[in-house]
Amino acid sequence: MWSTKTVPPFPSEHTIATEIAYFMGKKISVNNSTLRTLINELGTECQNVMTVIHRLQLPNLSDRQKAEILAEFLSAAIHLNVHCGEDFQTLVAEEMTKLSDEDEED
Repeated sequence: MWSTKTVPPFPSEHTIATEIAYFMGKKISVNNSTLRTLINELGTECQNVMTVIHRLQLPNLSDRQKAEILAEFLSAAIHLNVHCGEDFQTLVAEEMTKLSDEDEED
């Protein structure tokens, strides 16, 4: 469970976008450089997805605009699906096995 000491404070009025922006500039604390790169790329793609979702929330979109936005959304979803495949999952699992058990409660 996260304690308030491990989670950085955010401004009183924040959104997912401000949280993403805050963390995008931070170093990913994993040892494997390939995994670190993949996590950074995943963060960028997730930020793209949030942008596309916000565009879908705009009022008065024409059907053509909706189609273009949905096509971008589909492309991003496919990219995320491929990106988070078995190789990525294996790298995450390997990183987890290297962690100590010092924080576990009895």
